[in-house]
Amino acid sequence: MPPRKKVREGNVPDYMKELAQESRENPTEAEAALWEYLSNKQLGVVFWRQHCFNINGHDYRVDFYCKELKLAVEIDGPIHQFKNRDDAIREWHIEQLRIQMLRFSNEEVLASPARVARRIHTVIERL
Repeated sequence: MPPRKKVREGNVPDYMKELAQESRENPTEAEAALWEYLSNKQLGVVFWRQHCFNINGHDYRVDFYCKELKLAVEIDGPIHQFKNRDDAIREWHIEQLRIQMLRFSNEEVLASPARVARRIHTVIERL
């Protein structure tokens, strides 16, 4: 087995921070619906919206991130159906930092954000 490469989290470039800020100011309908359940430690932990990572020179952003538990939550909107390979690569890089990824579809969140929040809370209780 080849030796494992060291994974490094670097500085996030300004353009990524600006994109994240823009996304926080203009969330999708699904992001806004789920944020109602994740904000203000309602699940017992702090979540950040649109958190950015620079991993080995690659820039990534997740919809919600809990640093304390190293838990990322992604809502897959319509664009994700065309980016399966890109999403898989991004998820692999993020998981190299020992961050667990949870993925939900737009439809799932919009149909019942409370149900999605309960599923996230179940994961939180296990971590």
